[in-house]
Amino acid sequence: MEFLLSIWIENEVVQRIPLSRMVIQSKANNLFDDIKSKAVSNDNAHGSNTDKNEAFEASQGWFERFEVRANLHSIALKGEAASANITAAELYPTELKALIQEGVYGPKQLYTLHPDQLNNTKKAELEIIFFNRLEKVGSQSMSVLLNMLSKKNNFVPYRNAPAKHNEILTDVETQREIVEELIGENEPLSYVEHLNWINFTEFGQPKPIYINLVRHPIEKVISAYYYIRHPAVFAFYVQNGLKMEEKEYFDTSFNDCIRKKRKECIYDSHSSYNADWRRFAMHFCGNLEICVKFNSQTATQIAKRNIETEYAVVGSWEDTNITLTVLEHYIPRFFKGATKVFYSDPKRFHRNATPHKNELDPDIEEKLKVQFSFEIELYNFCKQRLYKQYIAIKKDEVTSQFN
Repeated sequence: MEFLLSIWIENEVVQRIPLSRMVIQSKANNLFDDIKSKAVSNDNAHGSNTDKNEAFEASQGWFERFEVRANLHSIALKGEAASANITAAELYPTELKALIQEGVYGPKQLYTLHPDQLNNTKKAELEIIFFNRLEKVGSQSMSVLLNMLSKKNNFVPYRNAPAKHNEILTDVETQREIVEELIGENEPLSYVEHLNWINFTEFGQPKPIYINLVRHPIEKVISAYYYIRHPAVFAFYVQNGLKMEEKEYFDTSFNDCIRKKRKECIYDSHSSYNADWRRFAMHFCGNLEICVKFNSQTATQIAKRNIETEYAVVGSWEDTNITLTVLEHYIPRFFKGATKVFYSDPKRFHRNATPHKNELDPDIEEKLKVQFSFEIELYNFCKQRLYKQYIAIKKDEVTSQFN
């Protein structure tokens, strides 16, 4: 397995694809699973006997030993994703400095960035904001902002009839109905819904302006865990058909939920459990079956392509000022004056927050970093793209801070 992993790493390096410890660990786990699966299938065909109980986990200890065996010290690995316990405000200057001084772009290259290169708004032919919001990323705050800006910037904050339950994937006919419904409004509008990305051009229609928000995947899933357990929230779901749970369900901490291997806390790519909002890549990947698998390298790559070529802005409330500035500059038709409106009453934008403990036990945090490796990779990709969009319009101001 390590031989195949080394070949894969060499190929990624040749293609100048950034690597991190978490990405390598996840790839090692996937390779082991594939090799074991093929070996078992071969045994069944030829009457051999491979140990079906053989287990492997690309732990921190394994990685440190493999790093020596494979001489990974000679390869520049990208920095680790932020701990869920570290605030993005603390991390931001380090990330931005790395992007300028040590990352993919050097200072001279950053000066060649131009907003036009990073602005997909010009590809849109419809005055429609399509915000297929992710869960627990502050999407309610963005909805409130759009509602307030609609009066100032003369567009309609459109609301469709709420569905009782959204399926994981939206079938083709429903996608077509959504597209035609929005086109039929024939006026500038913002559309907000928990949906995967929909490609308007597949239905012979022009493109809208796609936007979204992200949040660190581990923080996101912790927030979702406690959100659903909030009495008022859970009562709402019970009224809509969710069965009542035992007291233990509400009393169990996130750390203990993972240790006890409750179904909602098994973050395994082979798990069919779909009710924990874990799938970050799926929202950007779309409505193909291949998009559903959790922490999938394939779904992640499709999501990256869609973000790079289709989305005008993917922001984050972790970087509020940067997000608002980028929205104002890249989508002025809808977000002109967004910063002023937001700071006129910041408390108004603090929505759906449920108090909970964010502390992760060290062993749980390390485990989650591996299990969410591709989700974290996609999150970092979105943040880096957001920073590049910001730098493109604030080059002198930003680079002067780090010279």
